[in-house]
Formats: sequence, C-alpha cells, structure tokens
Amino acid sequence: MMWLKHTGVVPAVLPIQRQFGPYVPVSVTIGYSAYDPPLYWRLDDPKFNLVEIGIDRRGGHFVSLTVVFCKETSQTLSRAENAPAGGDADGLPVFSLEPWAAAFDPERDVYDTRAEFYDVPGRCRIEKDADAVRVVLSSDAIQHRVITHGELVSEFNSSGELCAISLLKLSPQEKKMLEESLMGAGAH
Repeated sequence: MMWLKHTGVVPAVLPIQRQFGPYVPVSVTIGYSAYDPPLYWRLDDPKFNLVEIGIDRRGGHFVSLTVVFCKETSQTLSRAENAPAGGDADGLPVFSLEPWAAAFDPERDVYDTRAEFYDVPGRCRIEKDADAVRVVLSSDAIQHRVITHGELVSEFNSSGELCAISLLKLSPQEKKMLEESLMGAGAH
C-alpha cells in the first residue's frame, strides 16, 4: 500500500476553488483541463468513507480533493502545532507518480481507465472548528506542511506521506453548507 509521497513543491498560480454541497461534503480544485484529467489516489472504506485526491499526470502536483462520503466528524480541530522550524513551504505539493506507473505504460489499452486510479483501503475523519475544516487521512505526527495561498494546508509525516489537508478561512456560509452536507452524509 502506498500513501501519497511528497517529493517537492511548485508555485501555486491558480486560485483555489472550493465547494461544499449536499452530496459531496468537501470539494477543492486548483484548475486542470478536461482534456488532461488528473490521476486519482483514493482512500476507500465502502461503508465508511471515500476520499479522492487528484494529481496532475504531467508533474505530480496536487489538483483536487473530494470527500465523497465520511461518517466520522469532530467539532475540535487537532491541528498539529509541533512542526519543526522551517517545516513549512509555500506552494502546491508535488507527489510521486509511482503508484500510477501502469497509466504511463505505452502498451496499455487506452480505454482501460483502471490505471488512472490508485485505491488505498482505510478511513478518514473530518475535523472542524469556527473557520476551518481538516480532512485527516492518518494520525501520524506532522513534520512538514505545504501552505497554498494561505487557504489550503497539506500536512506530511516524517516519511513525506500525506496525513491531512486543511481548508482555512471558511466563510459562515461555507461552514453552514459543510455542516448540512455532513448531516446528510450520516456523519456524527
């Protein structure tokens, strides 16, 4: 099983688009072309949650986060404040494309889209507070963060694996939409 492995940072030039809705509790996108769809890393527990993270197929940088379903939420954000000095970087995280090696195989059937997804079994949880939401993929200690436009924070463990993504500066309307969506998804 391979978690998303951080390999670097690139400047973030596009604005962050975020949505909270009745069927998808959290959706974040940092532009990509419909002609060049992202590769997807998915954390999947069919009865509990589905989280999709889109990765640019050319360079490996983050392009999207979608929480399709999550049963576990908490009212308290457990943001780790113990990242080492110099542990933060500005921009977009870049991830290893190794899990999608089959997607780049010149012999693969172009109609076989299975190579564009990398599914990892596991559970996530959503934490929220007054003006932020955090999607926690792993409870490992945070050693490094990548901050995008001061709104999106990607957190990594000592091995460079993605552990959590936070959305900061939620408006009152966004927070209300998130809460309604989570109630509709059966979260408690």
